[in-house]
Amino acid sequence: MKKFLSVLILMVAVMCTGCSLFKTDEALITVNGHPVTKKDYDDLFKLQNTSQVDPEKNQGLYLIIKHNVVSELVIKQLIKEEVKAHRIKVSADEIGKSLNDAYAQLGGQEQFDKFIKNVYGINENDFKKTLKEEIEVNKLIDKIAPFSKTSDGEAKGFYQKNKEALFNQPKTVRASHILIMANRDDILKEIKNKHRNMSNLEASRQATDKMNQIKAKAESVLKLALANPEGFDKLAAQYSEDTQTSKKGGDLNFFSYDEMTKSFADAAFNTKPSNIYDKVVQTDYGFHIIKVTDRKEAGIVPFDEVKAEIKAKLTQDKKNKAFQAYINSKLAKATIKYKDSQYDPKVIEKQLKEVAKNFTQSDLKGLKK
Repeated sequence: MKKFLSVLILMVAVMCTGCSLFKTDEALITVNGHPVTKKDYDDLFKLQNTSQVDPEKNQGLYLIIKHNVVSELVIKQLIKEEVKAHRIKVSADEIGKSLNDAYAQLGGQEQFDKFIKNVYGINENDFKKTLKEEIEVNKLIDKIAPFSKTSDGEAKGFYQKNKEALFNQPKTVRASHILIMANRDDILKEIKNKHRNMSNLEASRQATDKMNQIKAKAESVLKLALANPEGFDKLAAQYSEDTQTSKKGGDLNFFSYDEMTKSFADAAFNTKPSNIYDKVVQTDYGFHIIKVTDRKEAGIVPFDEVKAEIKAKLTQDKKNKAFQAYINSKLAKATIKYKDSQYDPKVIEKQLKEVAKNFTQSDLKGLKK
């Protein structure tokens, strides 16, 4: 469900023409004498090249990713220096809290682990390193721009200027749900991994049986909810496997039709407030029992409802701008050496110009078809 992925998120595919064969711990770049290794490059490239761009088939896009990765590695090294200089520390508890938030956004640890493995090819330890860096950056921003604030007047001005573009909301519904998790593809894969000699037909039959068992459980919870709608919060806390919402009575807050998968949206938008949809609803996440609690018609959101959100955004924008200026000043003074010229941004930019030059008019016509 799109709403649950409110995302997170981060190949070894090196062009070999004239390239050196580096060891993973050998420096490709040095920033103020500190090394950026081949492993650093490969790890970040893997995170950014989620579409697995082939350099032979799409050299231009490959070079853009490469340029971005090299530039980001330099910035990351400068940030490391500043984190050390400002004596910023991140505790295991802080990382754990952020990790739990990430679990909640994806419906639990199991779903989270599958997501980062399938999409980014990383494990939880890799993700923890990314979280640590993110927390360090946030703490560094607070040190560099600690007094950034936004007045009510600034917030009001932003609202008036962007009222139609940003605050003209579609019709929305507020609903709570109880999720009994089940994904047939995952169940089938688990069965096949456990019983490698089992036929596809038998594995499919067992997966269907398991789905039916889980659906029956969801239907039994639905009966309890329909019998006592006022007790929905307690049922969510007891039965829901959506760890992000279960402790809040299953509350998903307001959402538009397009923020949910079709089956969920159809049920929610066809149920009146204070009513429970009379069937379990299946999505890729499992089976849902849905209670609609409120709805809003389409229109401009009043300023008072979004003032706090606007002020937080504008304050963060000010901090980010100050942080960017600060890092740019450090970048201007930094001593950066590219040990292999293929990782020099100027060389990559020159290659990009050559690619653009060779992009013929016929290629452009082909794109328009």
